[in-house]
Amino acid sequence: MRAEYTRQAAEKKALQVQRLVNSKGSVSLSVDAQAILAPSAAFYGPRGPQDDSWQTRLRFVQAKGLALVQSWQAPLGEATMLEVTGTMSQRLGQRRAASKLGGNLIGTIRSQWTPKMYLEVSSSLLAPQVVATRAIYEIDEETSLEFSTRSMALLALPTADVTLHRLLSPTLKSWTTLHSGSLGGSGNDLSSLTIGATNLIDPSSPEGGWTGELAVGPGDATISLDWGRTVWAGWDVKVGGSVGFNGAKGFLTWARKVTELIKLTLAVEGERWRLDYVLERGAPR
Repeated sequence: MRAEYTRQAAEKKALQVQRLVNSKGSVSLSVDAQAILAPSAAFYGPRGPQDDSWQTRLRFVQAKGLALVQSWQAPLGEATMLEVTGTMSQRLGQRRAASKLGGNLIGTIRSQWTPKMYLEVSSSLLAPQVVATRAIYEIDEETSLEFSTRSMALLALPTADVTLHRLLSPTLKSWTTLHSGSLGGSGNDLSSLTIGATNLIDPSSPEGGWTGELAVGPGDATISLDWGRTVWAGWDVKVGGSVGFNGAKGFLTWARKVTELIKLTLAVEGERWRLDYVLERGAPR
């Protein structure tokens, strides 16, 4: 009987450990679908198939990327959490040399240090060994100050961001970010100042609302604006664009959760059409 009690106690302890470790994963597949709506002239060039039928258009629809993400979370204390994330991705280019395959393992520690101070530190195991830190201090119920750094190696000088968040109304938020750029005179990352605001039409629906942003840096200024809303049958629509000294671009996305674990997204960016398929499993319990 003692052996039976010991076995039951061991099973109960193992079950408690499993419940403490929260596992979550996702599989993302990106499909290049621009051939479906490409103009007929694109198929009748010197190297084209000389046919623009639907069968030919579908033949040029190709998978361009695959990403696998798996993460595990476990508490280290009442206010501290450890997260380990493994990633693997492959991007296919027009040529074999342009294809990229890579993966990494990232460790993150998050802590609600005090009721008003949140801290986060993360580092990747493989090259490039990105080290990032983040701290958020809540000044009052409507204002918070965020400081973050990011470096591409343990001994490299980091880039830094300082952001002031302000809640202007129950649905309107604003932020001002000062980006340091590459320190020490190395790198192509330039300093910049960004001012933005976002408005949620319905606070219970994060996809509905608009966001505007103005970014100013050495020799460049960009204005970005996007608007989104949930429309018929649960489809989330977002349209937006940006204009600056370096040109203009626009985008349109349609997204919908087909099931609790599967989400489909159709994105149009300029002349590029992309279909994304995301499968998530192990949702937080």
